[in-house]
Amino acid sequence: MKRKSLLVWAVLILLVSLAMAPGSAAARAIRVGFTGMEVPLGPPLEPGVWVVLPNGNVHVRGMVSQSQEYASDPLMSGVITVVMNANWGPDYAGPMWGTNESVLGDSADCPGGGLWKGTWTGTMNSDGSYSYRGVGQGISGCVEGLHYSLIAVNPGTGEATTYTGEILDPHGE
Repeated sequence: MKRKSLLVWAVLILLVSLAMAPGSAAARAIRVGFTGMEVPLGPPLEPGVWVVLPNGNVHVRGMVSQSQEYASDPLMSGVITVVMNANWGPDYAGPMWGTNESVLGDSADCPGGGLWKGTWTGTMNSDGSYSYRGVGQGISGCVEGLHYSLIAVNPGTGEATTYTGEILDPHGE
């Protein structure tokens, strides 16, 4: 019994010591919202491989295109290179997915520039409109260690794709 009591006191003293010891404040993640649009920089850089199956379905693999991104947060404004894959029906509707890299130029908001890498998944509709969700992380420069998520839509009428999202700094202040 004496041993058990001694153990309880030791644990209590340890807990009180830890509670009173100076320590770093727990950092809270910072979330910053943004909106933006992306405008194609011409035809695809690489058409990729397009296969039309006997039933009319279309498979696309490795199509590469570039767009200029303009966003309310300068950390989301740059030139994005997208690799697209898709499994569409005969009406060109269906799922699509891929990867992307966004290069940020040297600026006052991003000294030395930066690089985002991400993935995305979406859906093409038969009327040419589409939507997708993307996530990514900062690989280098001013965005290193940051993360982003976004939702984008395109009405399919030749207009720019618009998006909303947030940047997450998991390290906080």
